[in-house]
Amino acid sequence: MKRELQTRLTVMKPDLGLTISQRQGSDQTPLTRKCLVGEKVLVLDFRRYTGKWAEGTVTRILGPVTYHVYVDDQI
Repeated sequence: MKRELQTRLTVMKPDLGLTISQRQGSDQTPLTRKCLVGEKVLVLDFRRYTGKWAEGTVTRILGPVTYHVYVDDQI
């Protein structure tokens, strides 16, 4: 037979492959955030050359992760 026999030590020793796969699986869960209309948010602003982030206000919810946001009185 082509299997490894179990001894008392192999039964007590935790399965390293199973432990690693469980930890990696728990790290892969995506984080979803929900915003409400009127909520202040930080958005990545590609128009500016000085700063990357700009403060804005959610004006409309378009989808599960898509929003209209006013930044400096512009959408």
